[in-house]
Amino acid sequence: VRKSEKLQEEQVKSQDDAFKLLLKTLIEDQELKEIQAKDDIGITSHRIVHGGDYTASQIITPDTYHHLEKLSDLAPLHNGAALTIVRSCIDEL
Repeated sequence: VRKSEKLQEEQVKSQDDAFKLLLKTLIEDQELKEIQAKDDIGITSHRIVHGGDYTASQIITPDTYHHLEKLSDLAPLHNGAALTIVRSCIDEL
């Protein structure tokens, strides 16, 4: 949002809604030439508070995702929310 623009109110009831709004905003921004469609986004990054034994970056495969789900009890306030956004990215992109 630039100084001269007004933010339109959108219904954002979940993290999934927030990600969809972010994606829509990026795609519709005419001044952001790098992202004109979902296909222009090749990678996303996520920081998971507690990833168990992982000591380096990982590509999130279905197996990795399930492993992280099982670890949610180790950081219940963070991991569940983080995995919701990861799932949104997988589903939308």
